[in-house]
Amino acid sequence: MPERLPRRLIEVDLPIKRISEQARREKSIRHGHISTLHIWWARRPLAACRAVILAGLLPDPADEACPQSFRNAAVGALAWRRTPADDREGLRQALLDFIAEFSNWDLAAHPDYLRTARALVTAAYPEGPPTVLDPFAGGGAIPLEALRVGAEAWASDLNPVAVLLEKVVLEYVPRYGQRLAEGVRRWGEVIRERARSELGRFYPEDPDGSVPIAYLWARTARCEGLACGARVPLLRGRWLSRRPDHQVALELLVHDGEVEFAIREGVRALEVGPGTVRRGSLTCPICGHTTPVAAIRRQAQRQGLPERLVAVVTTRPGMQGRRYRLPLEHDLRAAEEAEAELERRAAAHRGPLSLVPDEPLPPKGTLGFRIQGYGLETWGDLFTPRQKLALSTLAGLVRDTYPEIVEETGDEGLARAIGTCLGLSLDKTADLGNSLTRWKPDADCPVNMYGRQAIPMVWDFAEAVPISSASGSFESQYHRTVDSLIPLIPIDNVGIAMAGSATSLAAADHSVTTIVTDPPYYDAVPYADLSDFFYVWLRRSIGHLHPDLLASPLTPKEKEIVVNPVRTAEGTCKDGAFFESHMAMAFKEARQVLDDCGLGIVVFAHKTTAGWEAMVQALVSGGWTITGSWPIDTEMGSRLRAMNSAALGSSVHLVCRPRPADAGVGDWGSILRRLQPRTDQWMRRLVEEGVVGADAIFACL
Repeated sequence: MPERLPRRLIEVDLPIKRISEQARREKSIRHGHISTLHIWWARRPLAACRAVILAGLLPDPADEACPQSFRNAAVGALAWRRTPADDREGLRQALLDFIAEFSNWDLAAHPDYLRTARALVTAAYPEGPPTVLDPFAGGGAIPLEALRVGAEAWASDLNPVAVLLEKVVLEYVPRYGQRLAEGVRRWGEVIRERARSELGRFYPEDPDGSVPIAYLWARTARCEGLACGARVPLLRGRWLSRRPDHQVALELLVHDGEVEFAIREGVRALEVGPGTVRRGSLTCPICGHTTPVAAIRRQAQRQGLPERLVAVVTTRPGMQGRRYRLPLEHDLRAAEEAEAELERRAAAHRGPLSLVPDEPLPPKGTLGFRIQGYGLETWGDLFTPRQKLALSTLAGLVRDTYPEIVEETGDEGLARAIGTCLGLSLDKTADLGNSLTRWKPDADCPVNMYGRQAIPMVWDFAEAVPISSASGSFESQYHRTVDSLIPLIPIDNVGIAMAGSATSLAAADHSVTTIVTDPPYYDAVPYADLSDFFYVWLRRSIGHLHPDLLASPLTPKEKEIVVNPVRTAEGTCKDGAFFESHMAMAFKEARQVLDDCGLGIVVFAHKTTAGWEAMVQALVSGGWTITGSWPIDTEMGSRLRAMNSAALGSSVHLVCRPRPADAGVGDWGSILRRLQPRTDQWMRRLVEEGVVGADAIFACL
């Protein structure tokens, strides 16, 4: 290898249109994808990660400094594809074509593509595999793809929930493979059966054998119209099922000054009236008065918004589809008995943690949170009594089965990996089993609370039955966990997941070949506050398996590099200046651990110039020079955040090199003269690739 590397392929060209197509497609893939292991916000598509990592590791064969040995090896590695590579320019195009094809989800585990990618990386680094570090690793997509192409992957994150995900993806799956998947399935079944035995009486079957799979509830509020005062269910709409072959809706009836319900089958859209709540304001179906959202908040803070059971969703063994009915006496009695049982268990509970999470929610005004204004104060307040009983029971079962797993497997490491995956499965059950979970009529299933990176208030919600086999159950979630592990088994090289701040990395100076990272997006996602929802349950289910990682009451926030309008508990004001200065410290630290010949790739997306200015200034202040800018479309246009908004569809991948200590200073006038033709040229290229609007502007920034 020469003393200094030639330009990397990503510094010269990248097939962004073809990669974007695969990244968009991947967003709609749910079965067996890493995203089904556990939720993480703003997760990068594996297609984009795989492409930019490979292009960031390989040298440009058309560069004069590129070793001839790499060119020869690359021609041999690509020979099976029969693509023209008879000259340097042709070889470059052949490599770009391979990268574009390999970004396809269907080829991610294909033996020929895996073998070729690893052969190319080995040819570029004959002295040993390169090291790829992600100091903001989050859900682990970037280091996972580094492992896939044959690099050594180091992941670091401040957030304990993220580190657990990284441990599963980078350490547990490569180390234990099929044994881990089989263990999660086996012990998931054990926990499911024990939970059914313990909780079954709180989810009673119907006399005809029908089994409940979800209970649909609505919060209620008092109409503040003159001489009314009726307690009215807060309903966004009346549809229960909107499948083409099964149209079911609620009908509102007024009887003796009270709101009652009937269920209508086979209705048409024009026959279904509106709900009772719009943008938080209640319109009374009895008197027609509208009680504003501010009044609803006051009621919630004074006396809560008592829930009312509106409908029950059932299935019947041997029959397809969902059935909807009004609540019966045994449904109401079971909910009351569950509440009494929870109170009994809470009174008898002993231990360092409460039975149900009593840790406080973030302060009012925290980015992404609006629920505190409705009287919700702790994480436990997000659940109904029966949900608390079920989740605390499952958490106890996950915790208590660990010694049995150790005894059966004879391997504490494997047992810890299985237990961790079961704890993550419980997390996902909680995400679909709280009082902020919506019912989706066009799919007849609950929708997880984290539909986006925020926790909004929900008026009517679905209580999934966690001991059933339907969506939202513990069974469905551990199966999804297993499904997410199996495609990763071919990646058998082990990575490293580390807990720590990006401003103080646990890596030696000049030990990293390439840094690829997706840092926080300014004021877009409050990762730590959002992840506390999962963290409080992880402490109760697998805290004993990771005592150091899960030691603090809540996730660390003081050093988290985000913009947030609310001060931390230690009094830190996280404004734009905080973000810029601390991000600069992180990039300076990254530059310190990077090899002198190394490269950095930073992914960023924000729709304001303030966010971009802070990020670019942090890179410059951290000692980097930006040498390339590639926008890759990573979002679905149908996502909730994109609808009717100016949210970006692309994430810009900034290619950076360490700035030499003796670098000169340019003359602004000469820079301006050179800037316009460069910008014109780049804009034409982006238009050809289908990148337009704000995405193109920020790619040029």
